[in-house]
Amino acid sequence: MRKLFFNLFFIFTSVFFYTQSMAQIDAMAQHPIDAEISECYNNNPSKLGIMECEIMGYQKWKAEVDRVYQILLGKLDEEGQLILKEQQLAWEALIKLEFELNEKLYANQISLLATTTTDLMRKRAMELQSHLDVLQ
Repeated sequence: MRKLFFNLFFIFTSVFFYTQSMAQIDAMAQHPIDAEISECYNNNPSKLGIMECEIMGYQKWKAEVDRVYQILLGKLDEEGQLILKEQQLAWEALIKLEFELNEKLYANQISLLATTTTDLMRKRAMELQSHLDVLQ
């Protein structure tokens, strides 16, 4: 009986500490902008609040795209800069079309439209950051 109790206690504590460590890893892996958006959601759970959070998130992710793009541009040689500039222009054209399509698809679901729009900026920022990480 004592051995069974010890084994159960060991399993329980192992699972507990594993889940705690995984939660800490997830929290550390979350980008600060995502953390700000989540905090904003917690402080403003209404539809209007969520919209304001998404607008804030979109603006911050857009600024992050611009920031990382400029750093990446400075790390590339002339040929790489030309390619990145072409890619960025193509991405901006694609995003414009994505925004237009999303407006049609989610016209009656404004919060989903805002979330989708923010996510597009987030993905580009993360993509540029991964390119930058390769060079550093």
